[in-house]
Amino acid sequence: MEASLSPTGAPRAGPTQACILGAKRPMASFVVATEQLDSGVPVVSITGELDLATAAALEDPLLAACDHTDGAVAVDLTGCGFIDLRGLHVLLNAQERLERAHRALVLITGNPAVLRILQVTRVDGLFEIHPSRAAITRTPLGA
Repeated sequence: MEASLSPTGAPRAGPTQACILGAKRPMASFVVATEQLDSGVPVVSITGELDLATAAALEDPLLAACDHTDGAVAVDLTGCGFIDLRGLHVLLNAQERLERAHRALVLITGNPAVLRILQVTRVDGLFEIHPSRAAITRTPLGA
């Protein structure tokens, strides 16, 4: 396998690698999907790590769900293994937007690692958090 070099002579990152502070690491798969529950609640789900490299991919679909629906909006984090500060920032921006309209951002996660991040950063009290999608179908959201 031949390495590709930039005009400065530095190695270029291939499609499956990213340069982070000069180190190379495999890029994790990140997927954002939007759907609507039978109750009409929009759900934006993510798979992968919600971090500096991926948060922008969540921002547009999440804000669109906030702006184009009434009532609560859910973010399904069951496929998320990690959230960094930039990922939290996207969630907090959406929550603030919804709160101004007296609506709720609901997080769905039972992952202890994600719950711990929310607790350590002390934002867990700002969100309505449910352990599964089944739990949100049994509970009125934003109440």
